[in-house]
Amino acid sequence: MRPRQKQKPVLIGLPVRVTSDFEVTMFAESITMTPGTLVCGIREVNGSGRLFIIHAIFGADLDGLYDSLYDMEEHMAPRLRGTARPEAFVFDEYDSARFVDTGAVVGTAAEVTRGLPLPGSKKGEHQ
Repeated sequence: MRPRQKQKPVLIGLPVRVTSDFEVTMFAESITMTPGTLVCGIREVNGSGRLFIIHAIFGADLDGLYDSLYDMEEHMAPRLRGTARPEAFVFDEYDSARFVDTGAVVGTAAEVTRGLPLPGSKKGEHQ
C-alpha cells in the first residue's frame, strides 16, 4: 500500500483483438494475475470478436489503464502492434460506492435485459 494511491474501482468493457481460445485465455489470465485487476467475464460481441469485462481497482486514469491492458495484449501477441486499438468503455451502471441493491439490474442481468452498452451507442441505448 502506498499513501495517496488513486483507488477508484471501475468496471470496464475491453474489446480484445486476440482471436484464438488459447490467446484469449492467456490474456485473461495475465490481466487477472495483475494486482488490482480481474476479468469478470468474456462475451461474444455480435460476431465481431470478444469483450472482456474487467474490474480494476485503480481506474482514476482510464486512458492509462486502457493503454496498459492493450500493451499487455500486444506483448503477448506481437502481430497486433501497429493495429488499431478498439474503444474501451466504462459500465456506467457500476457504482462501487453503493452497497448491493438486490433490485438493481446491472452486470449480466442488465446485459440480458438491455444488451451490452457498446461504444457508439447513445446513453441508455444498448446493443
